Order: sequence, then structure tokens, then C-alpha cells
Amino acid sequence: MPSLSLLRVYFISEFGSPRYLRCLERIKELGLVSVHVPAVRPAAIGDECKGSLRARHWGSPLTLGEVGCFLAHRSAWKRIAETEQGPVLVVEDDVGFLPGAREVFQAAAARYDSRRDWIRFYSDWERRCFREVRVTDSASVGVPVSPGNCCVAYMIGPEVAQRFYDGSRVLHCPSDDFLGQSWAHGTRELHCQPFPCIHDDDRVSIIGHRPKHHRLPFLASLHRATHKLKTSVQKRWAFLLALTRRV
Repeated sequence: MPSLSLLRVYFISEFGSPRYLRCLERIKELGLVSVHVPAVRPAAIGDECKGSLRARHWGSPLTLGEVGCFLAHRSAWKRIAETEQGPVLVVEDDVGFLPGAREVFQAAAARYDSRRDWIRFYSDWERRCFREVRVTDSASVGVPVSPGNCCVAYMIGPEVAQRFYDGSRVLHCPSDDFLGQSWAHGTRELHCQPFPCIHDDDRVSIIGHRPKHHRLPFLASLHRATHKLKTSVQKRWAFLLALTRRV
């Protein structure tokens, strides 16, 4: 069972920025150990985005902000896979911690013993979960009926970090979409609910504005619809597989 005093938080932020200082203070208030992961601001789209499926399937390319966000998370995964022995938290600098978050993290870390599971502590809305296991008097961990779509706060171990890293050599989509594609990296996503974290972002995040998908020609729209159907089937199949193992 990991000791809470040793639980490390990899936080992604631009060094010295107001968000950096705010996030650092919030981690200290929880009594956790902070590990800074520098934010990435690419000047151009590099080879790591060649063959991106985002433009092909959704009609808009990855933005520089999305590429930078993904590369920052990927650098965290690499460090975790190379240096950590147990579960750690990964957060973005606009995370906020609700009362009781400390106890929830401690309980989640105590149960974290799988090579393929990771736990999401925030998403845009709460999904119905199955195979739930209560970790505190008020919080449970279970298999969500559908993937989350935000990577503000999650817990992973070195094995899962390696899977994430190996599966993201080409950036096909934004990092939040990638995390939910369990069929792409062979992991199982769990949700801890009620979420102990919030997305404390009252302005545009470091990713910047994301363009809306423009109107596509008929064949491109047909291709997009086919991809959506394929992804929906993959999500349902991944959910059924996730139910075959206890939490």
C-alpha cells in the first residue's frame, strides 16, 4: 500500500506562470509531492502528427495547442514509466481539488495494483459505472459505461504509462480522446465518482481555441460517419471486455 506522503503528483504547467504557482500551492496543501512537467508550445506541426486521423475523420486538423498538450502528457508518461514503481497522479495546472480529495487519492492508490487499469478523477460529466467498489464512505471506483473526455486529473502506474507512451508515437487525435481509446493501448479506464477534482479553468486553457468542424463534402462526410460508427462499436466492445475483470 503506497504511503500518501510519498504519493507524487506530476503537474503539467508553464514554469513560473500564475497557474504554475497556483497548482503548486494546491498540491502542497494536500501534502503530496509535486513533480513539474514543463508545458510544450510547439512552433509547428512535426513528424509526430503525420497521418493524423483527426483531419481525415473530423474535418479539422490538430491545433498547435493540442499537439503541445499531448506532447507534455507524453513526456510525463515516459518519466513515469522509467522512474516510478507505483501509482502517481497526473494533473494539468487548471485542476482544483474538492474537500476530501486527499482521502480519495489515498484510498485509490491503496487499491491500485493492476498493470492495465488507470483511474480518471474528472470528466465533463459523471457516467454510470458498473462493478463499482467503494474506496471511501462517499466515493467509488468502477467501469464507466463510456470513456471520459478530459485529462485534468488521473492516476496511472508505470506499466500503463509505458502503454500510453508506446501507443502514441503518432498523434492521431487530442490527448483526451487518446486516453479514452482503450482498444488502442490495451488499458482499462476506471472512474472515481463523485469526482474529487474540478476543471478550474475560467478562461481559455493552454490548448487554446479548438476549431469547429467545417462542412465536409459528401464523400468526406460519409467517411466521417463510418468512422463514428466504427468508434462507437469499439467503445461498446471495450466496455464489455472491461466488465470481465473485477475492479
